[in-house]
Amino acid sequence: MPRTKFPTQFVKFQNIAVDEQNPRQSPQDGQREAIRALIRQQGGKIVNLAIDVNTDGLSQGERFMVIEPDDKKKPYISVDGNRRLVALKVLENPSLADGILNASQMKALKKEADIFAKDPIDEVEIVIYPDREVGTPWVARRHASGLEGRGQDSWGNEEKIRFDAWRNDDDGTPEYQLLQFVRQHSSLTEDERQQLSKFPLTTLRRVVTTDLAKEKFGYKIIDGKIVTSIADDEFVKPFKRMMLDMTNPDTKKRVKVDSIKNRELQEKYFEKFTESDLPSTTAPAVNTHALGEKNQSATPAKKASSKSQNSSKESKQTTLERKKIIPKDCTLNITEQRIHDIYDELKKKLDSEVTRNACAVLMRVFIELSADDFLTRNSTIPISNSKNGDRLGASLGDKLWAIATYAADNSLLTPEQVEVVKEGTSKDNFLAPRVKSMHSYVHTAHTPLVGDLHAHWNNIESLMKVIWA
Repeated sequence: MPRTKFPTQFVKFQNIAVDEQNPRQSPQDGQREAIRALIRQQGGKIVNLAIDVNTDGLSQGERFMVIEPDDKKKPYISVDGNRRLVALKVLENPSLADGILNASQMKALKKEADIFAKDPIDEVEIVIYPDREVGTPWVARRHASGLEGRGQDSWGNEEKIRFDAWRNDDDGTPEYQLLQFVRQHSSLTEDERQQLSKFPLTTLRRVVTTDLAKEKFGYKIIDGKIVTSIADDEFVKPFKRMMLDMTNPDTKKRVKVDSIKNRELQEKYFEKFTESDLPSTTAPAVNTHALGEKNQSATPAKKASSKSQNSSKESKQTTLERKKIIPKDCTLNITEQRIHDIYDELKKKLDSEVTRNACAVLMRVFIELSADDFLTRNSTIPISNSKNGDRLGASLGDKLWAIATYAADNSLLTPEQVEVVKEGTSKDNFLAPRVKSMHSYVHTAHTPLVGDLHAHWNNIESLMKVIWA
């Protein structure tokens, strides 16, 4: 049976209409309504897309999928590529976004529109389907799930981290470094390798970023890298045990998030480790090194002398702990200037050991301003316990819960990431301070612990990336 070929050609983007039946929103009546509904649904992301289109152009690997209208005098209808099409339309006419985008977003959009006017995109490439019914299977191959390999296959969390590590020329997140380390430096059977092929990285992060795990297994995290003075063949042992436990084929025995969600539960879990699961206490130490680093050598014994013990030079040690609230490897695309300034201070300027109180208060402000900005951009997201329609007057916990629910419903976070975020907004949570605890950072006389501040950020980071995507 011959394969059907559909015609392609270049047309002016003005000759393409936004789909009024776009699955991203409810059916719309008219082009202006359809465009504005998509801007409202996308918020600041449509500005980011417009900037990207203005800077790098349209992807040459993606045509617009269109269908021919019944009336030949009307434009083609875009059944795929509506976000890109709306980005082009607002670059040509920013007023389409009036009353939807906030002031800073409109300012950025108008600046891009001025650039676009001097160097417009005249034509775009389309593939033409005779009707919606014929085009639908091809749209599904790009966006739908459950096609068992037909069409595009979305990346999982590990694939995304691996790509970011390659793109940024770094080692990836700490939990990803450990997963790769175990795969490469432990004696895994073929069944065990298969067992680790799909791995819950967010569950591992829940454990390995805690002070408890660092102290127990002898490592630190500096600038996003795992650093230890234990030889690789010893250091790998507890992490191999953890990873096999977290992927145990017997789901009743599998270690899940609920069983390690706080320090007390983690201590109980670690108590089950046998001697063979832990680094040997008699093995010689090696020089402090990044995980998997070559040319590790044994640390030479130091001659004991009162001079060396009392030397001021000898006593000065550089801490390997993370010093900033926001880690170096966390990148957020913040368009609101004041919020970006706070982000910059928490990531680059304020030492959390020296300025704990300032960091605590500023982190609280940063998270709430970020949540408010996102909810303003996405005004249809329902918020529990908001009184008299005052959405931004709801508690921070309710705001974060609403955004996490939205992220889950739209597949912007994995179920495990959502669970971590929601755990961070619930009560009786030890691993990450509660939203109530964040409130207390501002309004009580007690100085917060640096470890608590870092742990709280670790739990909220995935949601911040959604907010500022």
